[in-house]
Amino acid sequence: EGPIPDYFGNISFLKVLDLRSNELNSSIPNSLYSLYHLQFLSLGDNQLQGTISSAIGNLSSVTHLDLSHNDMLEGRLPTSLEYLCKLKEMDLSYNKIEGGISEILQSLSRCRSGSLESLDMADNQLSGHLTDQLGQFKNLSYLSLAQNKISGPIPSSLGELSSLKFFDVSENQLNGTFPLCFGQLESLETLDFGYNLLEGVVLETHFSYLTRLTTLKASHNRLKFEPNSSWIPPFQCRIIELGHWNLGPKFPHWLKFQKNLSSLDISHVGISDVMPTWFLNLPTEYLNLSSNQLTGEISYLNVGDIVDLSSNSFTGPLPRVLSSLRFLFLSNNSFSGSLHQLICNPSLTGMITLYIDTNLLNGEIPDCWNHWDVLAYLNLGNNNLTGKIPLTLGQTNPSTLNLRNNRMFGELPSTNAKFYKFDYA
Repeated sequence: EGPIPDYFGNISFLKVLDLRSNELNSSIPNSLYSLYHLQFLSLGDNQLQGTISSAIGNLSSVTHLDLSHNDMLEGRLPTSLEYLCKLKEMDLSYNKIEGGISEILQSLSRCRSGSLESLDMADNQLSGHLTDQLGQFKNLSYLSLAQNKISGPIPSSLGELSSLKFFDVSENQLNGTFPLCFGQLESLETLDFGYNLLEGVVLETHFSYLTRLTTLKASHNRLKFEPNSSWIPPFQCRIIELGHWNLGPKFPHWLKFQKNLSSLDISHVGISDVMPTWFLNLPTEYLNLSSNQLTGEISYLNVGDIVDLSSNSFTGPLPRVLSSLRFLFLSNNSFSGSLHQLICNPSLTGMITLYIDTNLLNGEIPDCWNHWDVLAYLNLGNNNLTGKIPLTLGQTNPSTLNLRNNRMFGELPSTNAKFYKFDYA
């Protein structure tokens, strides 16, 4: 902990310096910038402060530069980055670096060697527009500029990055249309441009050559996608997040061909359809279909961890669920019938959150809560539940319990004093 010792600068032939994950809390001393033979420098995950000196240009042998996760490292990057012509990996993520992204890319592109393979500047204060100079980084395989203030369109020159495997520009202010150049990125495995201002129509050709794509995160844009009903995607994704797109009104048939899917978010996408039977057979860990107009009954849910079907128009009895499920959100539907099958399932020992409020459930709350040991949030409000509040419900000790707008009576469980929030109106 403390400042970076100056004596490191006296080890003139030092090639590797790894001081990551300590509690260093000084600025970067000028002595480090005199290590002309240094190839690997990692100062990440510390508490470094101040700016990066223009003397960083002296590190002409460095191939790996990691200054990430230093909350007080700030200011603009010096143009002397142009002298780091052997640089392969640069990670400056999770700092307070500011300035225009185009100026930074211009400095890095002045080296004709084109050695840069990985650039991570996520979670800084970068602004400005991406420009066509992006296409000069032919060997770039990893690019993350997420959580900045970058605006403007995505340049078509992105399609020239044939080695690109990972591209993340999420949580910026990018606008314009979804460029066709994405369809040219044959090596791309992860694509994340969620939480931006892109708009317009997405075509099948946008995905033409994305055969290696495994992660597609694009929620919270103003995009519309209506592929031909016979379209078979060229990719097999594990993660698909398209929340707040326009995918409806029909249920997206192309999802039928995603055999490796583990996480799916198609919430707020304008689907007004019955959930197809084939979809129930897709095994996932996370499923979010909330805030659509889905109808019909659901016999079971083949989801391992988190399900959110809230704010739809589902009917019939509550679905059967897997024993591994931890979070279940079924609020604002028209599910009816008894709670017994769900609550009295002895295998549901890991449920943390259960929201079934604002439905048409009736009958008594079953007295079989003994195995709900980790339940923290329970909402059964706004139903037609009757009878006594079961004593075993008190043994669960949830921090939040909502039973309002039902027709129950009797004494409250003795452990209610431990509830963080209790609503029994």
